[in-house]
Amino acid sequence: MSDTIEKLQQELQQELQAAQHTVAKLQARLENRETENRLRALEAEENRSALLFMLEDLEAGRRKIEQAHQEWMAALDVVNDPIFLHDRQFRILRCNKAYQRCAGIPFHEIIGQPYYEVFPKNHAPMSCCLRAMEKAEEEEEEEVAVGEAIYRSRTFSVKDEQDAYLYSVHTLEDITESRRAEAALIESEKLYRSLFENMLNGFAYCRMIFEQEQPQDFIYLGVNAAFETLTGLKNVTGKKVSEVIPGIRQSDPGLFEIYGRVSLSGKPERFEIYLEGLQQWFWISVYSPEKGYFVAVFDVITERKKAEQTLKKSEALLSEMGRMAKMGGWEFDAQTGEGAWTEEVARIHDMDPAEATSFEIGLGFYQGESRQKIEAAIKAAIADGTPYDLELEMMTTKGNHKWVRTIAQPVKENG
Repeated sequence: MSDTIEKLQQELQQELQAAQHTVAKLQARLENRETENRLRALEAEENRSALLFMLEDLEAGRRKIEQAHQEWMAALDVVNDPIFLHDRQFRILRCNKAYQRCAGIPFHEIIGQPYYEVFPKNHAPMSCCLRAMEKAEEEEEEEVAVGEAIYRSRTFSVKDEQDAYLYSVHTLEDITESRRAEAALIESEKLYRSLFENMLNGFAYCRMIFEQEQPQDFIYLGVNAAFETLTGLKNVTGKKVSEVIPGIRQSDPGLFEIYGRVSLSGKPERFEIYLEGLQQWFWISVYSPEKGYFVAVFDVITERKKAEQTLKKSEALLSEMGRMAKMGGWEFDAQTGEGAWTEEVARIHDMDPAEATSFEIGLGFYQGESRQKIEAAIKAAIADGTPYDLELEMMTTKGNHKWVRTIAQPVKENG
Protein backbone atom coordinates (compact mmCIF):
# COMPACT_ATOMS: atom_id res chain seq x y z
CA MET A 1 0.00 0.00 0.00
CA SER A 2 2.75 2.36 0.89
CA ASP A 3 4.48 1.50 -2.33
CA THR A 4 1.40 2.40 -4.27
CA ILE A 5 1.06 5.72 -2.49
CA GLU A 6 4.72 6.52 -3.05
CA LYS A 7 4.35 5.65 -6.70
CA LEU A 8 1.33 7.91 -7.01
CA GLN A 9 3.22 10.70 -5.30
CA GLN A 10 6.07 10.32 -7.73
CA GLU A 11 3.70 10.40 -10.68
CA LEU A 12 1.94 13.44 -9.29
CA GLN A 13 5.29 15.07 -8.68
CA GLN A 14 6.31 14.40 -12.27
CA GLU A 15 3.01 15.70 -13.62
CA LEU A 16 3.35 18.76 -11.39
CA GLN A 17 6.86 19.40 -12.66
CA ALA A 18 5.68 18.92 -16.22
CA ALA A 19 2.79 21.33 -15.60
CA GLN A 20 5.19 23.83 -14.03
CA HIS A 21 7.51 23.48 -16.99
CA THR A 22 4.61 24.02 -19.38
CA VAL A 23 3.46 27.04 -17.38
CA ALA A 24 7.01 28.40 -17.40
CA LYS A 25 7.20 27.96 -21.16
CA LEU A 26 3.83 29.62 -21.63
CA GLN A 27 4.87 32.44 -19.31
CA ALA A 28 8.13 32.88 -21.24
CA ARG A 29 6.23 32.95 -24.53
CA LEU A 30 3.86 35.52 -23.12
CA GLU A 31 6.72 37.65 -21.91
CA ASN A 32 8.40 37.42 -25.32
CA ARG A 33 5.21 38.50 -27.03
CA GLU A 34 4.85 41.43 -24.66
CA THR A 35 8.45 42.42 -25.34
CA GLU A 36 7.89 42.11 -29.06
CA ASN A 37 4.76 44.22 -28.80
CA ARG A 38 6.58 46.83 -26.75
CA LEU A 39 9.42 46.86 -29.28
CA ARG A 40 6.96 47.14 -32.14
CA ALA A 41 5.16 49.96 -30.35
CA LEU A 42 8.46 51.67 -29.67
CA GLU A 43 9.54 51.24 -33.29
CA ALA A 44 6.20 52.59 -34.47
CA GLU A 45 6.58 55.57 -32.16
CA GLU A 46 10.10 56.17 -33.42
CA ASN A 47 8.90 55.91 -37.01
CA ARG A 48 6.09 58.33 -36.29
CA SER A 49 8.52 60.79 -34.66
CA ALA A 50 10.94 60.45 -37.55
CA LEU A 51 8.10 61.05 -39.99
CA LEU A 52 7.03 64.10 -38.04
CA PHE A 53 10.60 65.41 -38.06
CA MET A 54 10.78 64.73 -41.79
CA LEU A 55 7.54 66.57 -42.36
CA GLU A 56 8.78 69.47 -40.26
CA ASP A 57 12.03 69.59 -42.28
CA LEU A 58 10.05 69.47 -45.50
CA GLU A 59 7.79 72.28 -44.28
CA ALA A 60 10.82 74.36 -43.19
CA GLY A 61 12.42 73.70 -46.57
CA ARG A 62 9.21 74.69 -48.33
CA ARG A 63 9.05 77.91 -46.31
CA LYS A 64 12.68 78.67 -47.13
CA ILE A 65 12.03 78.02 -50.79
CA GLU A 66 8.94 80.21 -50.68
CA GLN A 67 10.85 82.94 -48.84
CA ALA A 68 13.72 82.72 -51.32
CA HIS A 69 11.23 82.90 -54.18
CA GLN A 70 9.57 85.97 -52.66
CA GLU A 71 12.95 87.59 -52.02
CA TRP A 72 13.99 86.78 -55.59
CA MET A 73 10.81 88.29 -56.99
CA ALA A 74 11.15 91.33 -54.72
CA ALA A 75 14.73 91.80 -55.89
CA LEU A 76 13.64 91.53 -59.52
CA ASP A 77 10.84 94.02 -58.93
CA VAL A 78 13.37 96.58 -57.69
CA VAL A 79 15.25 96.35 -61.00
CA ASN A 80 14.13 99.00 -63.48
CA ASP A 81 14.94 96.83 -66.48
CA PRO A 82 12.24 94.41 -67.69
CA ILE A 83 13.04 90.76 -66.81
CA PHE A 84 11.10 87.63 -67.71
CA LEU A 85 11.46 83.83 -67.89
CA HIS A 86 9.99 81.63 -70.62
CA ASP A 87 9.76 77.95 -71.47
CA ARG A 88 10.67 76.12 -74.66
CA GLN A 89 7.46 77.35 -76.30
CA PHE A 90 8.45 80.93 -75.38
CA ARG A 91 5.57 81.17 -72.91
CA ILE A 92 6.18 83.55 -70.03
CA LEU A 93 6.71 81.78 -66.68
CA ARG A 94 7.69 84.75 -64.50
CA CYS A 95 8.24 88.47 -64.95
CA ASN A 96 9.03 91.50 -62.82
CA LYS A 97 7.02 94.70 -62.39
CA ALA A 98 9.15 96.59 -64.91
CA TYR A 99 8.20 94.06 -67.60
CA GLN A 100 4.53 94.31 -66.60
CA ARG A 101 4.67 98.11 -66.89
CA CYS A 102 6.16 97.85 -70.37
CA ALA A 103 3.58 95.26 -71.38
CA GLY A 104 0.78 97.47 -70.08
CA ILE A 105 -1.48 94.58 -69.04
CA PRO A 106 -2.13 92.77 -65.70
CA PHE A 107 0.16 89.95 -64.56
CA HIS A 108 -2.51 87.27 -64.93
CA GLU A 109 -2.85 88.16 -68.63
CA ILE A 110 0.92 87.94 -69.12
CA ILE A 111 1.75 84.55 -67.60
CA GLY A 112 1.47 81.74 -70.12
CA GLN A 113 1.52 84.00 -73.18
CA PRO A 114 4.31 83.93 -75.83
CA TYR A 115 6.55 86.87 -74.94
CA TYR A 116 6.76 88.08 -78.54
CA GLU A 117 2.99 88.71 -78.41
CA VAL A 118 3.28 90.69 -75.15
CA PHE A 119 6.55 92.67 -75.09
CA PRO A 120 8.47 93.33 -77.20
CA LYS A 121 5.93 92.56 -79.91
CA ASN A 122 7.90 91.15 -82.83
CA HIS A 123 5.50 88.36 -83.89
CA ALA A 124 8.43 85.91 -83.59
CA PRO A 125 11.10 84.96 -81.03
CA MET A 126 14.26 87.07 -80.99
CA SER A 127 17.27 85.52 -82.69
CA CYS A 128 19.38 85.82 -79.54
CA CYS A 129 16.73 83.77 -77.75
CA LEU A 130 16.94 80.97 -80.29
CA ARG A 131 20.73 80.93 -80.10
CA ALA A 132 20.74 80.86 -76.30
CA MET A 133 18.38 77.87 -76.19
CA GLU A 134 21.04 75.82 -77.94
CA LYS A 135 23.81 76.84 -75.52
CA ALA A 136 23.98 76.06 -71.83
CA GLU A 137 24.31 79.19 -69.71
CA GLU A 138 26.01 81.17 -72.50
CA GLU A 139 24.67 84.72 -72.76
CA GLU A 140 23.45 86.01 -76.10
CA GLU A 141 22.37 89.56 -76.86
CA GLU A 142 20.94 91.79 -79.57
CA GLU A 143 19.34 95.20 -79.88
CA VAL A 144 15.64 95.51 -80.53
CA ALA A 145 13.61 98.62 -81.38
CA VAL A 146 10.22 99.17 -79.74
CA GLY A 147 8.71 102.31 -81.22
CA GLU A 148 11.25 105.07 -80.62
CA ALA A 149 12.89 103.14 -77.77
CA ILE A 150 15.89 100.86 -78.18
CA TYR A 151 16.51 97.90 -75.86
CA ARG A 152 19.52 95.64 -75.44
CA SER A 153 18.13 92.14 -75.00
CA ARG A 154 20.31 89.67 -73.08
CA THR A 155 19.27 86.04 -72.65
CA PHE A 156 20.67 82.75 -71.45
CA SER A 157 19.17 79.30 -71.02
CA VAL A 158 19.15 77.22 -67.82
CA LYS A 159 19.55 73.44 -68.12
CA ASP A 160 19.59 70.63 -65.58
CA GLU A 161 22.41 68.21 -64.76
CA GLN A 162 21.37 66.00 -67.67
CA ASP A 163 21.65 69.01 -69.99
CA ALA A 164 17.89 69.11 -70.45
CA TYR A 165 16.44 72.56 -71.14
CA LEU A 166 14.53 74.10 -68.24
CA TYR A 167 13.84 77.76 -69.08
CA SER A 168 15.37 80.95 -70.48
CA VAL A 169 16.02 84.23 -68.68
CA HIS A 170 15.63 87.53 -70.55
CA THR A 171 16.66 91.06 -69.51
CA LEU A 172 15.78 94.16 -71.53
CA GLU A 173 17.95 97.22 -70.91
CA ASP A 174 16.67 100.55 -72.21
CA ILE A 175 19.64 102.05 -74.09
CA THR A 176 17.70 104.73 -75.95
CA GLU A 177 19.43 107.66 -74.28
CA SER A 178 22.89 106.13 -74.57
CA ARG A 179 22.32 105.44 -78.29
CA ARG A 180 21.10 109.01 -78.79
CA ALA A 181 24.14 110.28 -76.89
CA GLU A 182 26.41 108.08 -79.02
CA ALA A 183 24.77 109.38 -82.20
CA ALA A 184 25.15 112.96 -80.98
CA LEU A 185 28.78 112.25 -80.08
CA ILE A 186 29.43 110.79 -83.53
CA GLU A 187 27.88 113.86 -85.16
CA SER A 188 29.87 116.10 -82.85
CA GLU A 189 33.06 114.23 -83.69
CA LYS A 190 32.28 114.55 -87.39
CA LEU A 191 31.71 118.28 -86.94
CA TYR A 192 34.90 118.83 -84.98
CA ARG A 193 36.84 116.57 -87.33
CA SER A 194 35.56 118.67 -90.22
CA LEU A 195 36.50 121.86 -88.40
CA PHE A 196 39.86 120.35 -87.50
CA GLU A 197 40.64 119.33 -91.06
CA ASN A 198 39.25 122.46 -92.73
CA MET A 199 40.29 125.20 -90.31
CA LEU A 200 42.71 127.70 -91.83
CA ASN A 201 44.80 127.83 -88.67
CA GLY A 202 47.42 125.22 -88.03
CA PHE A 203 46.78 122.73 -85.20
CA ALA A 204 49.30 120.57 -83.35
CA TYR A 205 48.71 118.23 -80.40
CA CYS A 206 51.99 117.38 -78.67
CA ARG A 207 53.54 115.69 -75.65
CA MET A 208 56.33 117.58 -73.92
CA ILE A 209 59.53 115.79 -72.94
CA PHE A 210 61.13 117.00 -69.72
CA GLU A 211 64.36 116.33 -67.93
CA GLN A 212 64.27 117.49 -64.31
CA GLU A 213 61.18 119.57 -65.21
CA GLN A 214 63.08 121.39 -67.94
CA PRO A 215 61.60 121.15 -71.47
CA GLN A 216 63.98 119.31 -73.78
CA ASP A 217 61.83 118.23 -76.72
CA PHE A 218 58.26 117.46 -77.76
CA ILE A 219 56.53 114.83 -79.89
CA TYR A 220 53.84 115.57 -82.47
CA LEU A 221 50.82 113.38 -81.64
CA GLY A 222 48.48 114.88 -84.22
CA VAL A 223 48.36 117.73 -86.72
CA ASN A 224 45.84 118.99 -89.28
CA ALA A 225 46.22 119.69 -92.98
CA ALA A 226 46.75 123.41 -92.37
CA PHE A 227 49.81 122.55 -90.27
CA GLU A 228 51.56 121.12 -93.31
CA THR A 229 50.35 123.97 -95.54
CA LEU A 230 51.57 126.70 -93.21
CA THR A 231 54.87 125.17 -92.08
CA GLY A 232 55.78 123.04 -95.07
CA LEU A 233 56.52 120.17 -92.64
CA LYS A 234 55.08 116.78 -93.67
CA ASN A 235 54.61 113.41 -91.97
CA VAL A 236 55.47 114.75 -88.53
CA THR A 237 53.03 112.66 -86.44
CA GLY A 238 54.91 110.46 -83.99
CA LYS A 239 58.19 112.34 -84.46
CA LYS A 240 60.14 114.64 -82.17
CA VAL A 241 60.38 118.27 -83.21
CA SER A 242 64.18 117.95 -82.94
CA GLU A 243 63.99 115.35 -85.72
CA VAL A 244 61.65 117.45 -87.85
CA ILE A 245 63.53 120.75 -87.37
CA PRO A 246 67.14 119.95 -86.41
CA GLY A 247 68.70 122.51 -84.09
CA ILE A 248 65.42 124.18 -83.08
CA ARG A 249 66.16 123.62 -79.38
CA GLN A 250 69.20 125.88 -79.72
CA SER A 251 67.81 128.36 -82.27
CA ASP A 252 64.43 128.93 -80.59
CA PRO A 253 64.69 128.24 -76.83
CA GLY A 254 61.86 130.70 -76.14
CA LEU A 255 59.35 128.42 -77.86
CA PHE A 256 60.33 125.49 -75.62
CA GLU A 257 60.13 127.70 -72.55
CA ILE A 258 56.54 128.75 -73.32
CA TYR A 259 55.33 125.29 -74.33
CA GLY A 260 56.95 123.74 -71.25
CA ARG A 261 55.42 126.35 -68.94
CA VAL A 262 51.92 125.89 -70.35
CA SER A 263 52.06 122.07 -70.32
CA LEU A 264 53.08 122.10 -66.63
CA SER A 265 50.93 124.95 -65.31
CA GLY A 266 47.84 124.43 -67.46
CA LYS A 267 47.55 128.19 -68.00
CA PRO A 268 46.94 129.09 -71.68
CA GLU A 269 49.05 131.74 -73.40
CA ARG A 270 49.00 133.73 -76.64
CA PHE A 271 52.08 135.21 -78.20
CA GLU A 272 53.86 136.20 -81.40
CA ILE A 273 57.29 134.77 -82.12
CA TYR A 274 59.85 134.60 -84.89
CA LEU A 275 61.20 131.07 -85.34
CA GLU A 276 64.69 130.95 -86.68
CA GLY A 277 64.26 127.27 -87.46
CA LEU A 278 61.49 128.05 -89.96
CA GLN A 279 62.44 131.62 -90.83
CA GLN A 280 58.86 132.78 -90.23
CA TRP A 281 56.75 134.83 -87.83
CA PHE A 282 53.97 132.96 -85.99
CA TRP A 283 50.93 133.93 -83.94
CA ILE A 284 50.36 131.07 -81.47
CA SER A 285 47.63 130.25 -78.96
CA VAL A 286 48.62 127.33 -76.73
CA TYR A 287 46.78 125.47 -73.94
CA SER A 288 47.22 122.20 -72.05
CA PRO A 289 44.47 119.51 -72.08
CA GLU A 290 46.40 117.57 -69.41
CA LYS A 291 49.71 117.86 -67.61
CA GLY A 292 52.67 117.25 -69.89
CA TYR A 293 50.69 117.84 -73.08
CA PHE A 294 49.83 120.95 -75.07
CA VAL A 295 47.79 122.02 -78.07
CA ALA A 296 49.04 124.83 -80.28
CA VAL A 297 46.76 126.68 -82.70
CA PHE A 298 48.76 129.00 -84.91
CA ASP A 299 48.92 131.14 -88.01
CA VAL A 300 51.84 132.40 -90.06
CA ILE A 301 51.99 136.20 -89.81
CA THR A 302 55.22 136.81 -91.69
CA GLU A 303 53.52 138.92 -94.38
CA ARG A 304 51.66 140.93 -91.74
CA LYS A 305 54.90 141.57 -89.88
CA LYS A 306 56.57 142.69 -93.10
CA ALA A 307 53.63 145.01 -93.79
CA GLU A 308 53.83 146.39 -90.24
CA GLN A 309 57.54 147.03 -90.63
CA THR A 310 56.93 148.73 -94.00
CA LEU A 311 54.17 150.85 -92.45
CA LYS A 312 56.40 151.81 -89.54
CA LYS A 313 59.13 152.89 -91.97
CA SER A 314 56.57 154.88 -93.99
CA GLU A 315 55.19 156.51 -90.86
CA ALA A 316 58.69 157.35 -89.68
CA LEU A 317 59.52 158.81 -93.11
CA LEU A 318 56.26 160.79 -93.21
CA SER A 319 56.85 162.06 -89.69
CA GLU A 320 60.37 163.17 -90.57
CA MET A 321 59.12 164.87 -93.72
CA GLY A 322 56.38 166.60 -91.74
CA ARG A 323 58.89 167.72 -89.13
CA MET A 324 61.17 169.12 -91.80
CA ALA A 325 58.30 170.83 -93.66
CA LYS A 326 56.48 171.73 -90.42
CA MET A 327 53.38 170.02 -91.81
CA GLY A 328 51.20 167.29 -90.36
CA GLY A 329 47.78 165.66 -90.57
CA TRP A 330 44.71 165.38 -88.38
CA GLU A 331 41.19 163.92 -88.30
CA PHE A 332 38.14 163.80 -86.07
CA ASP A 333 34.86 161.84 -85.89
CA ALA A 334 31.87 164.12 -86.53
CA GLN A 335 29.60 161.94 -84.34
CA THR A 336 31.80 161.41 -81.28
CA GLY A 337 34.00 164.48 -81.58
CA GLU A 338 37.09 162.36 -80.88
CA GLY A 339 40.16 163.16 -82.92
CA ALA A 340 43.75 162.26 -83.71
CA TRP A 341 46.75 164.09 -85.21
CA THR A 342 50.34 163.50 -86.16
CA GLU A 343 53.28 164.40 -83.97
CA GLU A 344 54.10 167.48 -86.05
CA VAL A 345 50.59 168.91 -85.70
CA ALA A 346 50.85 168.38 -81.94
CA ARG A 347 54.18 170.23 -81.94
CA ILE A 348 52.65 173.12 -83.95
CA HIS A 349 50.09 173.47 -81.13
CA ASP A 350 52.86 173.17 -78.49
CA MET A 351 51.24 169.97 -77.17
CA ASP A 352 52.65 166.59 -76.16
CA PRO A 353 52.05 164.16 -79.08
CA ALA A 354 50.96 161.53 -76.55
CA GLU A 355 48.05 163.68 -75.33
CA ALA A 356 44.56 162.94 -76.67
CA THR A 357 42.74 165.52 -78.76
CA SER A 358 39.17 166.21 -79.86
CA PHE A 359 36.98 168.53 -81.92
CA GLU A 360 36.49 170.93 -78.97
CA ILE A 361 40.20 171.00 -78.14
CA GLY A 362 41.04 171.81 -81.75
CA LEU A 363 38.55 174.71 -81.93
CA GLY A 364 39.87 176.13 -78.68
CA PHE A 365 43.10 177.31 -80.35
CA TYR A 366 41.20 179.81 -82.55
CA GLN A 367 39.68 183.15 -81.50
CA GLY A 368 37.66 185.96 -83.10
CA GLU A 369 37.35 185.96 -86.89
CA SER A 370 39.49 182.84 -87.30
CA ARG A 371 37.17 180.97 -84.90
CA GLN A 372 34.11 182.02 -86.92
CA LYS A 373 35.71 180.90 -90.21
CA ILE A 374 36.77 177.47 -88.95
CA GLU A 375 33.38 176.78 -87.28
CA ALA A 376 31.49 177.69 -90.49
CA ALA A 377 33.83 175.59 -92.63
CA ILE A 378 33.50 172.55 -90.35
CA LYS A 379 29.69 172.91 -90.27
CA ALA A 380 29.54 172.93 -94.11
CA ALA A 381 31.93 169.97 -94.28
CA ILE A 382 29.73 167.91 -91.96
CA ALA A 383 26.42 168.94 -93.54
CA ASP A 384 27.31 168.92 -97.24
CA GLY A 385 30.71 167.29 -97.46
CA THR A 386 32.26 170.61 -98.58
CA PRO A 387 36.08 170.62 -98.34
CA TYR A 388 37.92 173.72 -97.16
CA ASP A 389 41.36 175.38 -97.38
CA LEU A 390 41.87 178.22 -94.86
CA GLU A 391 44.64 180.39 -93.45
CA LEU A 392 43.92 181.16 -89.80
CA GLU A 393 45.48 182.76 -86.76
CA MET A 394 45.77 180.59 -83.65
CA MET A 395 47.28 180.69 -80.16
CA THR A 396 49.17 177.62 -78.85
CA THR A 397 48.97 176.18 -75.34
CA LYS A 398 52.12 178.16 -74.52
CA GLY A 399 50.50 181.44 -75.71
CA ASN A 400 52.42 181.64 -78.98
CA HIS A 401 50.59 183.35 -81.90
CA LYS A 402 50.92 181.49 -85.20
CA TRP A 403 49.40 181.67 -88.67
CA VAL A 404 48.56 178.22 -90.07
CA ARG A 405 47.07 176.79 -93.23
CA THR A 406 44.43 174.09 -92.59
CA ILE A 407 43.01 171.91 -95.37
CA ALA A 408 40.15 169.44 -94.89
CA GLN A 409 38.52 166.79 -97.08
CA PRO A 410 35.34 165.23 -95.58
CA VAL A 411 35.06 161.42 -95.75
CA LYS A 412 31.60 159.81 -95.60
CA GLU A 413 30.89 156.25 -94.44
CA ASN A 414 29.28 153.93 -97.02
CA GLY A 415 29.93 156.31 -99.89
